[in-house]
Order: sequence, then structure tokens, then C-alpha cells
Amino acid sequence: MARPAAGNLPDREGRDLSGTGSERDDDAIVPATIEFTAAAAPTTRRDARAWVAAALALCALLALGVVFVLPKLVEPGAAPAIVGVPAAPTPEAPTAAIPPSPPAAAPALDPAARRAAQDILARLQPLRVELEATAVSTWAAEPFAAAGERIAAGDAAYREQRYADAQTAYADAERQLSVLRERIAPTIAERLASGAAALAADDAAAAEQAFQQVLAMQPDQATARAGLARAATLPQVRTLTAAGEGQLAAGELDAAAQSFAQALALDGADDAARAGAARVAERRSARRHQAALDAGFAALQAGDHRAA
Repeated sequence: MARPAAGNLPDREGRDLSGTGSERDDDAIVPATIEFTAAAAPTTRRDARAWVAAALALCALLALGVVFVLPKLVEPGAAPAIVGVPAAPTPEAPTAAIPPSPPAAAPALDPAARRAAQDILARLQPLRVELEATAVSTWAAEPFAAAGERIAAGDAAYREQRYADAQTAYADAERQLSVLRERIAPTIAERLASGAAALAADDAAAAEQAFQQVLAMQPDQATARAGLARAATLPQVRTLTAAGEGQLAAGELDAAAQSFAQALALDGADDAARAGAARVAERRSARRHQAALDAGFAALQAGDHRAA
């Protein structure tokens, strides 16, 4: 583009500002000053107002956020945290020292009760041994076990130095065991009778059981020993007595006598064998008497009065 000549300066509207003297100078300077001042001032004020408005809008948005948004982000009831400042630790309340529980008071010792418990226990031991020797668990299991429980209770009380309780428990056990000891003799007699009845009924198994129970209670019981032996031979004895009865009925006195004698050799107390042997003896006596009568009559008939 061609530049205008230095002496001829056009204005912004294209007019020629060339002239002479002061008119040209005034026309060139005044409009330029007015133009620059009028154009710069409005632009600066507009920019300042825009920045202020933007700052106010930003503050308003932050205020709205604090009022409406921040409460939703914070849990209800939670205390607001102070940013940048560490929370001071809450001092713990001093823990009061718990005093230890006082030890349980020891039971008051009673020397008299202790001696009494010892005395009863001294009597209990041989009583218990005596009953155990009779196989008490086979004829009085429950009462004997109950007495044992009382003894155990007494032992526990004695170890805890509760001597009065131990005395009471031992006394209960002594009464129970004493009752059982009084039952020994009647129980033996009852079972002996039961065994004898079983023998009479030819029930060898029941008789053996009864006599064994007696011997368990009293090993040297003579009646029970004899009864047990009889029960063992009972089947064979019954075989022999049955044979003897048949032979006696047939008049075979010698054979019958032999059968009954063999039965008595096995069991001398067997009633059937003894009865059979007695009948054989009667038959033999009767036969001998009849033979004597027959011989007398025969002598009379022959006139032999001396032989008759």
C-alpha cells in the first residue's frame, strides 16, 4: 500500500488535514486528544464492572452450595471437622482401681463335730467291709449304693472342714448299713428254704441258684454246701428212684433195693430214695413173715408140731 505524503495527513474520515499555520495544528491535535480520552475511559469501567459481577456471582454460588449442598454431604449429627487443625485428644477419665474381692470366710472349725465324724467313720469302715463280703450288691444293691453316696458326701464335707455336715452324712450311712447287716441272717434263711423247696420240686437249676446265693453271702454255710451238692446229683438220683419204683411195683425187691441204695449213695437226704428203700424193706419183712407162716402151716399139716 502507498503511504501518503508526509505533508498531507488525512484524518480518520479521509479529509485532508494539510493546511497552514495554527489551523492545521489545532485541527490535528484536538480531535486526537478527545478521541483517545473518550475511547479509553468507557472500556476500563466496563471491564471493572464485569470482574465485580463475576466475583459476586461466584460468591453467591458458594453461598448457595454451603446452604443447600454441604448439609447433604455431612452425616446428620456429625460434628464439622476443622480443616488443617488436628483435634486435641480427649483426656481419658482416670480408671478407678477395683479392690479385690475379700476371700471367702473359712468355716468355723468345730473340734467336737470333727471328732464325732471321725468316730462314726471308724465304725463305718468295718461295717462296709462286712457287707461287701456278703456280696451285698447281689441282694441289696440299691440301699447299699445309697449308703455309699452318703459316705461320699461326708468325705467331701470333711475335706472342706464342714465337720458338722460330715458327721450328719456319716451318721445317715451308718444307719443304712446297719439295717442291711440286720438283713443278712434272714436273707440266708430265706434262700436256704427256697433251695430246699426247689429240690423237693425236682428243680435242680432253681435249687442250685438259691444255694449259690447263700454261699456268696456266707461261703462256709454248711446247709448251702450240702444243698448245692444235692442239686448237682438230682437228675441222676431221680433216674434211679424212678427205676426202683418200677422194680418195686413188679415185685423185684432185690433190684428195687439196689436202685434205691444207689440213689441214696448219691444223695442220702433224698426223700424219694429213702421212702423207696423203706418200702423195699417192708416188702422184704412181709415176705419173710409170710414165708414163716407158710412154713408153720406146712409143718402142722405134716404133724410136725415141733417145727410148727
